[in-house]
Amino acid sequence: MTGAGQEIEILQRELKTDPENPQLLLKLANLFERLEKWKEANTYWERATHFSRTSAPEIYAQIKKWNQIKDLLKDLSDHNPVIRRSAADTLGCLKDTRCLYKLVPLLTDLECQWNISQAIKSIYSPLAGPYLKELIHHKEHRVRSEAIKVIGHLQLQEYVEELLLCLQDEHFTVIKEAAIVLGNFQIPEAVPPLISLLDQSNLSVRHAAIDSLGKLKDSRSIAPLLKLVHKNTPSQIFTLKALSQFGEVVAPQILLLLKHSESEIREQASQTISQIKTPDMMEMVCQLLNHSEGAVRLTAVQTLLLMNLPSAIFALQRQMKLEKEPSVIQALKNAMIHLLDKG
Repeated sequence: MTGAGQEIEILQRELKTDPENPQLLLKLANLFERLEKWKEANTYWERATHFSRTSAPEIYAQIKKWNQIKDLLKDLSDHNPVIRRSAADTLGCLKDTRCLYKLVPLLTDLECQWNISQAIKSIYSPLAGPYLKELIHHKEHRVRSEAIKVIGHLQLQEYVEELLLCLQDEHFTVIKEAAIVLGNFQIPEAVPPLISLLDQSNLSVRHAAIDSLGKLKDSRSIAPLLKLVHKNTPSQIFTLKALSQFGEVVAPQILLLLKHSESEIREQASQTISQIKTPDMMEMVCQLLNHSEGAVRLTAVQTLLLMNLPSAIFALQRQMKLEKEPSVIQALKNAMIHLLDKG
């Protein structure tokens, strides 16, 4: 028997000798609430309300709050969506877990779903978990995806297996939300299925998978992400940003992208490389000052400027004597002025 179960047994014995004691009734209501036995909890709250006339002021306060909650729970079933939304908002402000048994299943109310979701997030209790788990399997994709969002917000990592299965859902919004949450939860088991989503035709799903793989920083995803960077797709820049989270591990591959034909790719690669402020990395960037293409040399200068290492000044001065491209000359001047001032 659990600790709560033992407490219930003791209190129920005491209640036999004093069946109208509101303090005992309230304690039992709270214990059943902890065990998520809402029917029994509500029964004891009702009895506590009935026998509260001679109870202490704090008991009155609790009972008054419970009466308010009961009225709001009734309002959640009102035909008017404005009243339902207002009730959900108020329950969120009250932050009382006793309303979760009714509140969470009403994520199916699409007219008020946002308000109900916000209320559950405000209450922020793992007691919402079992109800959310059921909603992951709901027939309506908007209910499934919202339940996943709330699970993510509440950090309910005990539902990882269900979230992994959601990556195979028939609707893209459910897959996207599951991918986001698994990345935030830092679940290594999610890496293979997330990699498989990189070929998804839906851009929002693909980007969610890319972003989560960047957060997970698992070496298994480096090659697939690099492959995606070299494809001419709308995901190139997004993928490069995810790769930047791997740091020095991917530096040699990112360095090659400073020579890319697309200026946006070069700029993002430059920003990533500039975060790795090591002498070896600076030397590799300096070597690109001798590249045959002016655009690449310009990117190298901009990268050295972003790295903000005064030791790069000597390489910039050498290149200044050789450079013929006006735009690169101007960039060299700006970089040297900045680094000299810093030095």
